Amino acid sequence: MIRLDAPNAYWYLLAFDLSPVLFVAIAWVQIMRKGWRTTASRAIPLVALTVSFFWLVLGLPFSEALGPSYSNLRYGIIDANFIGMVLAAGFSIGKMKHGRIATTIGCFLMSLVWAFIGAINSVI
Repeated sequence: MIRLDAPNAYWYLLAFDLSPVLFVAIAWVQIMRKGWRTTASRAIPLVALTVSFFWLVLGLPFSEALGPSYSNLRYGIIDANFIGMVLAAGFSIGKMKHGRIATTIGCFLMSLVWAFIGAINSVI
């Protein structure tokens, strides 16, 4: 049975927040194996995913990176990242070919993470 006391919950939430890292890494390795030759339809979602992921990682220890607490700026940043990841996932899946599945899954996971962060910030 999993106990969700405070120390355990922190590690579970951290693992959930960092879950897209595997798919970000796989997508970048696939691009590097091709000698950095890629199309815009593959690069744009991957770059958006990478920027969104690093913004999230920066916001974990430094919450002010997401904007001041309880501000419209913070909610706007969270919403923009969520919408951006949903659009990037849709753009990536619309051009689905072999090798883009990691980017698509990463974008979907990242949109779930941003939705979770938005839900937490709306009640705390």
